[in-house]
Amino acid sequence: MDLKKRHLLDQNEGASSVPVDTPAKEADRGGLFSNLPKWKRIGIAIFVLSLLISAVTIAVVFARRQSSHEDMTVETECGLVEGVRDSLAGHSAFVFKGIPYGKPPIKDLRWKPPQPLKRDKGCWKGILHANKFKEPCSQLDFAHGWKEVGGEDCLYLNVWTPTLDSSMKLPVMIWIHGGSLVFGSSSAPGSSPNVEFVSSMNIVAVSISYRVNAFGFLTLDILSKQSKSRTSGNYGFMDQILALHWVKNNIVRFGGDPNRVTLVGSSSGGTSIFGLLASKQANGLFQRAIAMSGSAVFNKTAKEASVDNIVFLKKSNCFKKTEKESLDCLYNLNKTQVLHSIPWFEYPYWAMADQPDLPTINLFDGALCVVDGDVVVTAPSQLSLYPTMPSKVDVMVGTTAQEIDVLPSQNFMNKTFDDLVKFITERLGPFSSKLPGRAINLYKTILNSTAPQLLYTTIASDIRTTCPNDVLSANLSLAANLNVYRYVVSNRPSVPANYYYNYYSHYSAHNWDSCALFGFHGMPKNFMPGQRDILFKETIRREFLNFFKTGRPTLQDWKKYPARTGIFGNEKVDIAKSYHKEGCKMWNEFHLLSYGWIN
Repeated sequence: MDLKKRHLLDQNEGASSVPVDTPAKEADRGGLFSNLPKWKRIGIAIFVLSLLISAVTIAVVFARRQSSHEDMTVETECGLVEGVRDSLAGHSAFVFKGIPYGKPPIKDLRWKPPQPLKRDKGCWKGILHANKFKEPCSQLDFAHGWKEVGGEDCLYLNVWTPTLDSSMKLPVMIWIHGGSLVFGSSSAPGSSPNVEFVSSMNIVAVSISYRVNAFGFLTLDILSKQSKSRTSGNYGFMDQILALHWVKNNIVRFGGDPNRVTLVGSSSGGTSIFGLLASKQANGLFQRAIAMSGSAVFNKTAKEASVDNIVFLKKSNCFKKTEKESLDCLYNLNKTQVLHSIPWFEYPYWAMADQPDLPTINLFDGALCVVDGDVVVTAPSQLSLYPTMPSKVDVMVGTTAQEIDVLPSQNFMNKTFDDLVKFITERLGPFSSKLPGRAINLYKTILNSTAPQLLYTTIASDIRTTCPNDVLSANLSLAANLNVYRYVVSNRPSVPANYYYNYYSHYSAHNWDSCALFGFHGMPKNFMPGQRDILFKETIRREFLNFFKTGRPTLQDWKKYPARTGIFGNEKVDIAKSYHKEGCKMWNEFHLLSYGWIN
């Protein structure tokens, strides 16, 4: 039927249905429901009242939600940011994800110091909805077939806080992620702060992304010549310093105290902390620092690293006749070309594949972080020679007893003690024919064990991390403005645990302390923390929290290094005069400490 005709028919039917002067019309004049039974009128009234109550309830809830959104909006130097309230394991907190702290280091800002955002240029308009983590800085995912992930626009940070009351001034922890300075993320589950962590500790936590691998640490003469400082490299450290400025200027609005800032980092996050201690640019931006399993060896100047990194120019086909041609070529590389021009498995060996193993004589990896005289003024071990820096800082240096067991190059779990003796003799014999037998006998006594994997991972870990960190800690303690405390974790998972790229660990391996600190939230779902694990978590959190607040551990007999070392065991912290002192003395005697982890 034609729609117009249908409309007219409907109108006519409606017009003829009720005469103008009918009894029904008269009845309506007495009230819409006056002709209904009393019980029906009461029912309708109750129904209407319930609708009104529902409407009011909805309005109140909506108003509260609006108020909640207002409460989650914070004014920063660059504008308003709106976070989210998140929950985990029965705890809740405010989370602000992906706040930019610098201009994107892309195009002509690649291989340059990071540029701060300014109100008139680079900041956002309106409200920044900080509700999603940003992708990490450009890198290769080694655990998944060297897949390319991340991007160059990556200078972002995240904030977790139990309160937005600026008068609270809670201790602030800045988390610097690890990853050998070549990979890593500021928001990796289990390897970064979380809601449960900040709520339980009642602190404000910040995690920062920074440039890694060639984007963050490429040192080349041709890059130095275009720089105002006449240096290059350490761009990742510069990013971290800019993020520290952001924290100093903004964190009070997130409930934090800008004068109680503690840097915490594991692996190359700990290495970064050593670099920041030796940086005048970072001076005064933090009051405390906890370096977990950092690399103690800073053995390259920028000039030396520039020579090593010529291989990058050649692999990228940017080794041209003139410096201008080479520079133009570098800046025109896309991120894929940059990542695949890195000398991962040729000198300077940026993959560092040999480091979770006993050293091979004369095999040294090259350096990503360098002593450039500008960002890193001196090797951290030489800080005592610079009495005017840094400002007073309380420092805690930690390692785990079997660091390399997270990614051991050798597996002796199903091998014999004789197999281990043969391997140690082959690897350490070239250093000295006396060394293998002496090392085996000493560590059998130290550990009171002949378990091959335990001996192997402990010996290799002492050479690569424990003893170099002892030496660095002793040297740092000579600096007038540094109070240094030392700890070693001997605590082991209650059951073998996959807690780092799905590798198997029986012992106190690399990152076990940070894993416990963040509450085991990155563990596989089938891992159920035992009582020993939970006690370790509570113990390390207690000691760290007191350090955040006061700059020292809780235990009065835990004296500054080298007088005492705290040993995080299975049930408590034992205070020892030293840890594996005889072993470290032996490795130093045979000049093996120069083979400590680098980067």
